Amino acid sequence: MASHETLCFDEAFRELARAHINETAFWSQILLHFQGVRHPADKTKDRITGQLRFQYWASLYSIRHIAVDTDYTPLSEDSIFVLEKILRACTIDNLKVLESDFHAFLAETPHLEGIIQPMALLSVEFNSTDCLRFCLENGATVHDELMDFAVERSRTYTTSPQLLGILFEHGWREMNELELSKLATQAILLPKPRSDTSGAVQWMLEHGAKLQSADIREAVRRKVPEKTLALLIALDRKAATTFGSVHAAMIAKNPEAVKLLLEAGACPDHPWHDGFDERESSMNTPIIESIRPTKIADPDTPENLRKRLAIARLLLEHGADTNEIGYSKETIMTALARCNVGKKQFEKLFEEFGVDITKTIDPATLPKIYR
Repeated sequence: MASHETLCFDEAFRELARAHINETAFWSQILLHFQGVRHPADKTKDRITGQLRFQYWASLYSIRHIAVDTDYTPLSEDSIFVLEKILRACTIDNLKVLESDFHAFLAETPHLEGIIQPMALLSVEFNSTDCLRFCLENGATVHDELMDFAVERSRTYTTSPQLLGILFEHGWREMNELELSKLATQAILLPKPRSDTSGAVQWMLEHGAKLQSADIREAVRRKVPEKTLALLIALDRKAATTFGSVHAAMIAKNPEAVKLLLEAGACPDHPWHDGFDERESSMNTPIIESIRPTKIADPDTPENLRKRLAIARLLLEHGADTNEIGYSKETIMTALARCNVGKKQFEKLFEEFGVDITKTIDPATLPKIYR
């Protein structure tokens, strides 16, 4: 049996994640294992456990478990071609491929009947609802130990309500308030939400999930996508529009989110505007932050300048206090004086709203307590 002719599973995934190889090359590396090619690091049949599972696809580990089982004859080139076609179909919800090729593939390779389980995991990870249903009807189970990890990955790509319905229909979890609430909370508190999860969250809420105000506040601070934000505002307006929500939307460079929050009643001024709140981090008022950003990444690119101006306009439209003092005694006057890019555009905007910059607070005239 050959070795060193392929990357081990870990290396293949790392190379894909680093964009050192493309997806086609990645699958070629993985499928070589089914042809009897082995890397020394893949000599064990044991599943990889522990922290690594959170970094890589659950389906990949499931495929690995089957691929490194040496108790079968390596697949032919033709069988490998069909296997790749089937696995790829699960990533794009191509049910026709499964219906036309899967049973014929198993007839030729009966020792690989277990491949239906990684197919199900792939279907979950890529929200392929039709393929998932096919897999469950043909021997896959929702009770696989890796299913939770597959769903977690899927949520970062927007788990569909239909997919959740299929999972619960087959007994993945008990459909009760506690379980659904836990899942809904996890969905809004994703550390780095890659896309909108509002459809899945809405589905869970309709089936009995409850979200706590504290979790809604924290989710808004984590800069949730607009549709999720709109859902949270509708669910608990007070929780969604407090605790520096406007600042979070500004840091995300999202004028649409700022607009949603302001229209829902969020304060256009500093979190301390109505009294000091020690839970807030030190930051300028939103209007000053838009002029001279301290928290916004790459603020001076043409696109981000456009967004900053749009946010400033929204703040002024909703009554932002142009005389409020920001962090480290910053004011509109000092912010404009230190503005690197867009100074003239901001001055024109203030003029449009009737704000006389010369009459805004000058730090030199502040009471001693502020100096």
